[in-house]
Amino acid sequence: MSFDISTAKQAGLATEAATAAKKKSGQLDQADFMKLLTTQLQHQDPLSPQDSSKLLEQMSMMGQIQGMKDMSSGIQTMVDAMSAGRVFQASSMIGRSVLVAGDNADLAAGGQVKGQVELPSTTENWKVTVTDSHGDVVRVMDMGAHDSGKANFTWDGRKDDGTQAAAGSYTFKAEASVDGKLEEEKMYLQAQVASVNLNGSGAFNLQDGRQVGLNDVSEIF
Repeated sequence: MSFDISTAKQAGLATEAATAAKKKSGQLDQADFMKLLTTQLQHQDPLSPQDSSKLLEQMSMMGQIQGMKDMSSGIQTMVDAMSAGRVFQASSMIGRSVLVAGDNADLAAGGQVKGQVELPSTTENWKVTVTDSHGDVVRVMDMGAHDSGKANFTWDGRKDDGTQAAAGSYTFKAEASVDGKLEEEKMYLQAQVASVNLNGSGAFNLQDGRQVGLNDVSEIF
């Protein structure tokens, strides 16, 4: 937007106008504009007055610009508030347990492991096989019939012979019987959140060293 200050220069007010024009990195705010407009009206040539319609147009444009600046400031305030809310929500995840896609989970001493399986169709029987770090099967859990959808299970940490399994990392495999054939199914296993990335990646750092995204999480508890 341009503003003719030739009449102000003729009145010896060029310095005042230039100072106002330099404010805010060369931009005029509403107060500066009104001051220059008043000065121009006071010192304009009566025989050649400024076009009032152009002055009104300039005033209207200045009002629109100020309104846009105010709206931008309001949006930024809202964005900052939303970011602060996300940080607070993310920090509340630390120490929580989640079910994440995968086939490995850590068993704490005397603890248990929760899991979930996605069954694509109704099955007459499904089972979960637990294997230790040496590849030895320590537990086979027959879960029975189940409709399609999510099916939850809990390994109590005990072997098939009833003894307590040692703390450590274990591998889980879920299989469902469909039309007389066993099919391996997608599984989610319990893990604990150690920290959360706040750099926009939306990733959780798990205590076992893995990094997973929110899309990999099936449940929070």
